[in-house]
Amino acid sequence: MSKNAPIISSTDTVKNMSTYPDERELLSQFDQLNNVVLVDTKRYSEELKNKRAGNMILLGVASKHLPITNETWHEVIHEKFAARGEAIILKNIDAFEFGRNL
Repeated sequence: MSKNAPIISSTDTVKNMSTYPDERELLSQFDQLNNVVLVDTKRYSEELKNKRAGNMILLGVASKHLPITNETWHEVIHEKFAARGEAIILKNIDAFEFGRNL
């Protein structure tokens, strides 16, 4: 990864190991770096009334840093969630666009 590559992460931690670092220490280390984008996915998921939106919000944020058109992202989201129905597709596109607009 390039030294200039952005780090995009949620502030909503998943402590799935006993040696997980202290959150304050981790955030203070991020403060030392350039090009870090921290996203409060828990709060934004609540705003969207979609508790499972966090990853799609992060993908929307990340998409601004990648050479892929918005149209392509929408096509991929549509393909990924097609089997789950139009309502799920739209929820995911809404979360993606929310992140893209942060």
